[in-house]
Amino acid sequence: MMSERYRDCIAACLECVKACHYCVAGDLKEDHDMAGCVRLNIECAAICSATAKLMTMESEQAVALAKVCAELCKKCEQECSKHNTQHCRDCAKACHSCALLCNTL
Repeated sequence: MMSERYRDCIAACLECVKACHYCVAGDLKEDHDMAGCVRLNIECAAICSATAKLMTMESEQAVALAKVCAELCKKCEQECSKHNTQHCRDCAKACHSCALLCNTL
């Protein structure tokens, strides 16, 4: 059974992974250069996935990684907030929620 301590943060991390992947797919369809957004989305999805895995295992390093995750989620949120597309708005929202929850640990 998953630790109650991490339940909401794991859910937020996994939601962020989905939003980042969706944003990458949307960015790749845009007519203008979205390379910075794509790069941050890929990095953010990777750190969110790793953080969720460590929390699920109740790793001693979960909280430390959650702090790094929150930092990268904030960067991704800031980048996505620059773009006026629904996929970027959705991603920014998911990144914001994930960063908030990761910072509460």
